[in-house]
Formats: sequence, structure tokens, C-alpha cells
Amino acid sequence: MDQTPKQIKRALRELAGQAYEIELSRALAELQGQFGRWGQGEITPLDLTEAIHRFHQGPARELFDRYTTGPVNLAVAHAIHTGVLDRTKVRPDTLDYLAGALSFYETQESVQCLLR
Repeated sequence: MDQTPKQIKRALRELAGQAYEIELSRALAELQGQFGRWGQGEITPLDLTEAIHRFHQGPARELFDRYTTGPVNLAVAHAIHTGVLDRTKVRPDTLDYLAGALSFYETQESVQCLLR
């Protein structure tokens, strides 16, 4: 049974929603460039359709899965760790709750640095 306090659950859902919107906006900005290229006649309508399909199957699906189907605490911790969300704007009780997940991502980053 989940022992997470309601206010933490609510905060995590809100943070996940914010992070999802931020990351989706960034991904859509890249796709927007393809629309510009099509409008300038640099690519064909078929090329644009393929770009839309790749966006839907790739970044859009990955972000949807990350923020809606996986553990929300891990998604939010990852968003904080990568700078998508500003750690200073996250409530202290929520940061305390995420301490283990944040530590995991910091450790993973340290290991990756050692392997390089």
C-alpha cells in the first residue's frame, strides 16, 4: 500500500505535468522547424509527414510514457536532475521525498563520468 502523503502525490503530479509540458514544447520546437522548411519549399509534404510520424513515434511517445505511465517520483527526480525543473522552486518536503531518487541519478552520472 502506498504511504505517500496526499500533498506529496499532488505536488509530484503537478511537477510531472510541468516537466512534460516543458520537454514537449522543446521537442515540438524542433518539429516546428520542419514546418518552416516545408513552407519555404525546402522539403516535400511527404518529408514533412515523415517528420511528423517520427516525432509521434519517438519523442512524443517517449515523453508521454515517461510522465504518465512510469513512476512519477522517478520522472520528477530526473527532470530536476537534468535541469528541466528548477530545484529551487520545488517544495522542501517534496525534495525530501525525492532524495533517494535524486541520489540515484547523481550516482549514475558519477559512474558515467568515471567510465569515460
